[in-house]
Amino acid sequence: GEALVTEPMYLGGRANAWPAAGGPVDVEAVGQVPLLLTSAPNGIRSLIEDYMHAAKQRLTVRAEMNSVSLTINAIARGAGFTVLPRCALAELRRDYGIRAEPIEDLSVSWLIATSKERYQSTAAIRLKAMLHEAAAASTAAAV
Repeated sequence: GEALVTEPMYLGGRANAWPAAGGPVDVEAVGQVPLLLTSAPNGIRSLIEDYMHAAKQRLTVRAEMNSVSLTINAIARGAGFTVLPRCALAELRRDYGIRAEPIEDLSVSWLIATSKERYQSTAAIRLKAMLHEAAAASTAAAV
């Protein structure tokens, strides 16, 4: 696959239940809070599990949810915290009372996967170019 964009992962939860001071969250802080995560097998879930395992930290999964909007509604009601990529933060509304901070040394890379054995149509090639342009523009806007 071709790398499209790499973006940081965030810990999100109710602002009034936040486990740490301002700024990026370390692996120990992620291990101290009850999490609402996607169920396994899932790429994001595996990324989080590998991150915690490498640091010899325990992962406390309070519930498994496979809907970003359901997870955000649950953490807004104080059900726990979640780990999500920056692109998912677009789901957050200001009135939710949710705080999200980047997690130190944890990011996700999004790829475009294509088959080397299959013909790439002009439309597919143009779509890949458009995706690269959009990713570059969103990365530039976020900096």
